[in-house]
Amino acid sequence: RCLVSGSSGFVGQHLVAKLEQLGHTVIRGDRKGECLEVDYIFDCASYGNIYGQNDRGMIFEANVTRLLRLLENTAHYDYKGFVVTSSSSVGLPHTTFYAATKRAGEALGKACADDLNKPVVIVRPYSVTGVGDHEEHLIPKLIAAAFTGEGIPFVSEPVHDWIDVEDLIDAFIIISQHAQVYKGEVFEIGSGNQHTNEEIKQMVEMITKKKINTIPVNGMRRYDTDTWVANPSKIWNLGWKPQKHIMETLSNMVVDYEKQRLKT
Repeated sequence: RCLVSGSSGFVGQHLVAKLEQLGHTVIRGDRKGECLEVDYIFDCASYGNIYGQNDRGMIFEANVTRLLRLLENTAHYDYKGFVVTSSSSVGLPHTTFYAATKRAGEALGKACADDLNKPVVIVRPYSVTGVGDHEEHLIPKLIAAAFTGEGIPFVSEPVHDWIDVEDLIDAFIIISQHAQVYKGEVFEIGSGNQHTNEEIKQMVEMITKKKINTIPVNGMRRYDTDTWVANPSKIWNLGWKPQKHIMETLSNMVVDYEKQRLKT
């Protein structure tokens, strides 16, 4: 029995599908942090990492208060693993409010592991993408622009370590199975390679055979950087490595985009 909070989100939907495919019973978490007794808990709920999610009260409630309630409500359960989903943004030089709440979530998870001796582990995904990614994110926007011809504001220089959502889900499951050994520890999940926005744009153009109409924007966002790459050595030691190169992920996303266009 597995609880998945944030089950309607991008990562949560993929995780639910994978767990059910493997034969597990999945319980979808609520926004109150309530939970029946289960074997594994995957906390994927989050708020504040999509354009327009700026309400600081909602960000704090989702990423800190709700998580604390979930940790407290399950503290008396003898679960085998509790995975707290953080964000690679916690390691950036510029701290956003979202990153601050994710850092607080990490601290709560570690405190539960240290103080209560619970098998809580923290996962820091890097830039997650794949089929079903939110339309407001960079890669879905580039793919849409390739087909519609509409211009999109674009900054070439920022870098990301892209990881396919299906590879991330595999990492979640492996880490949960080792939670008893790695209580309170942090796992960075990424490819270990970074690509500029310009490189991603060129890959999309290569796959679609279409030119993307980008509108240059001067300057990066305050939190963008020229070094944003995971150190996945800890998860590598558990036998996990990403199976999908970014080109394969982009190709799959393009195919899915074309399918959705035909439906409409």
